[in-house]
Amino acid sequence: MKNACKADVWSKVINHMTVTLAEHDLSPIDIKKCKTKMEALKRHYKGLKDNNKKSGNQKITWPYYDETEELFGEQPWIKPLSTAGSNIENTMDSEVINPPSKRQKKLADYCEQLLEEKKENRAIRIQHHQEKIAATNQLTDVLRELIGHATQKRQS
Repeated sequence: MKNACKADVWSKVINHMTVTLAEHDLSPIDIKKCKTKMEALKRHYKGLKDNNKKSGNQKITWPYYDETEELFGEQPWIKPLSTAGSNIENTMDSEVINPPSKRQKKLADYCEQLLEEKKENRAIRIQHHQEKIAATNQLTDVLRELIGHATQKRQS
């Protein structure tokens, strides 16, 4: 049942992203690619957290660290609900059990930022393509002139 629930969540995420991307004239994202990107984001964040916990290691920063900390910082795979040991207090963090709704807002803001970046990158690619076409047209015109001059010299 747990996997079925996850599949439903991923379907909702992909449907929402597809609609949002379509509103911005952007191509949809495959569900497998979305899952892979999310897992890579989690692995990268976990690696940063693990590195920064170790004494003697230089702290590593990341532009999206605060957003990912807001999303994943209290998750059990980052901060366990309980730890086994003979000298450790048995406490459970209430924020892990009932995560704040602020996370959902942060995720939506993060998705909007990604959409804006994708839209900007698309505009840049279109502009570069148009510049290449213009340069190619200019080169074609110059070559036609050269061919015309060469043809006139042969005829004279």
